[in-house]
Amino acid sequence: MDYKERILNISLGLSLIYWSFAGFYAAYSAAEITRLAVLISLLNFTVGLLIIFRMPLIKAASNYALLISLPAFIAGGVLFKFSKPLIDWSLATEIIFTCGAIITIFSFLFLGKSFAILPGMRNVVSKGMYRLVRHPAYLGESLMVLACLISAETYCSFLVFAFFIPGIVLRIRAEEALLFESPYYTKYASQVTRRLIPFIW
Repeated sequence: MDYKERILNISLGLSLIYWSFAGFYAAYSAAEITRLAVLISLLNFTVGLLIIFRMPLIKAASNYALLISLPAFIAGGVLFKFSKPLIDWSLATEIIFTCGAIITIFSFLFLGKSFAILPGMRNVVSKGMYRLVRHPAYLGESLMVLACLISAETYCSFLVFAFFIPGIVLRIRAEEALLFESPYYTKYASQVTRRLIPFIW
């Protein structure tokens, strides 16, 4: 890994770790500590830590692949902003979000040093949840976004969610267009045939 990439990873990782603690402290100060606030802080902390220690890229994605990955990423963030304050979420919505967050966190941990937010080729991971589907982190993310949609209860949120669904499909296809250049990923994909949802797709 070159010096600039290492500095960027450390800076970005430390920033996310800071925001994980800042978000938790803000919720604590406002007496709004919830299970969801703890989960979100834990998710941000995990991402920050993994970014700091991740391995260098074997091959970077094309600008097109990076661009096509952004709509789902942005739509998920917008839906979170549209949702109600965490303390006002129903129990059912909390359960959906919690399941998604747990799947996402464990998927990231199994990725370990191969973790990335945007498409890029690193080592192929085939253990843990990656034995069930090829993109379990996106499954977890989709559940969290679905919980945000249910919480938001606005027409605009349904419109944004309508962009998220094809966006996540395009994101997976853009990522796999690069990953299939690796014979290791090709072999892995022949063994784990479902991309996102077990037994379905």
